[in-house]
Amino acid sequence: MRIRVWGTVGPTDDGASGRYVVSVLRRLRFRATLRLLGLTRFLDYTNDSRNGAQVIAAVWGAAWPSASNFIARLTCRFFIPGDPHGANACEFCDPAIDRQVNDAMALQPRDPAAGHALWARLDRELTDRAVWLPLATPKSTDIISRRVRNYQSNPALGVLVDQLWVR
Repeated sequence: MRIRVWGTVGPTDDGASGRYVVSVLRRLRFRATLRLLGLTRFLDYTNDSRNGAQVIAAVWGAAWPSASNFIARLTCRFFIPGDPHGANACEFCDPAIDRQVNDAMALQPRDPAAGHALWARLDRELTDRAVWLPLATPKSTDIISRRVRNYQSNPALGVLVDQLWVR
């Protein structure tokens, strides 16, 4: 089977994730090719359902550390057919999943443990259905001197350099 993988190339991305996905598909005996686009063109093309992008190799980072940051974007309300600015490029829409997402959103503030369990169950179900395939989970470590004081780190932004001071 022929598969076209879409990836990005630009100042912060060298297309490595796309090349990796193509190499894996080829080892699985698919006839995979890679098409690299600049970020804006890539997003417009792959988010537009009229283009029928099969495989999208892209970085998707969390704006804040929450399951809802990823999973809630895979609901029907984020899939707008033919819209290059939609946020659900995989075109996934399942009303049953939408109901579970709504339940998790409502449950999270009242019962965090139960909310986390529901988000985890949704993550497993979406992964089992191959809605998305996470290739990596970025993690960083900050090493600081004993002389540094007021170290603060934001989950999305990293070290808040303007808050540091040195003794």
